[in-house]
Amino acid sequence: MEKKLIKCPSCGVVLEVKNSQDEAMKIIKCPKCSTPLRVRFKKQEMPAMDAETHLAARGDSAKTQLADGKPSTGRAAILCEGKSYPLHEGLNIVCRKAGTSTADVQIDVGDRYMSRQNAAVTVRQVGGKYVVSIASLKNPNPILIGSEKLLDGDEVILSDGDEFIMGTTTLKLIYT
Repeated sequence: MEKKLIKCPSCGVVLEVKNSQDEAMKIIKCPKCSTPLRVRFKKQEMPAMDAETHLAARGDSAKTQLADGKPSTGRAAILCEGKSYPLHEGLNIVCRKAGTSTADVQIDVGDRYMSRQNAAVTVRQVGGKYVVSIASLKNPNPILIGSEKLLDGDEVILSDGDEFIMGTTTLKLIYT
């Protein structure tokens, strides 16, 4: 039996889902707002890993996103080219450094494919632990998590050490 944490993108409620019959995918309804949520489970032949979080995108036909979702007790930061950019609790707008930008976290790189308002990174405390999620702001430059493109309206929970790409720059979430 495998357990997953999921977050309803409509109302924000966090649920624990179990796959009791070795299911590859399970569809449930949010008990608060009745939004359908799709949860994919890892294949049984894979080695055991930490819990995974699957977040359903907005809309009934939207694609579900997958990310490791183990909450951390440490403070979060983004690591890029050896430099650490601290994240504060709440919403952090992340972008490339620009004189006209008002973003909270400005990554000092010359990557013109990274937008001046590229990502929304949210740090929340859930049960005394920090949970960090990332969402794409509406811009022409996608965010990649692994080989998956983060679609507008999707939010993915990141774990310590998870890498993501904004523009052509690889960034890493770390807990300090």
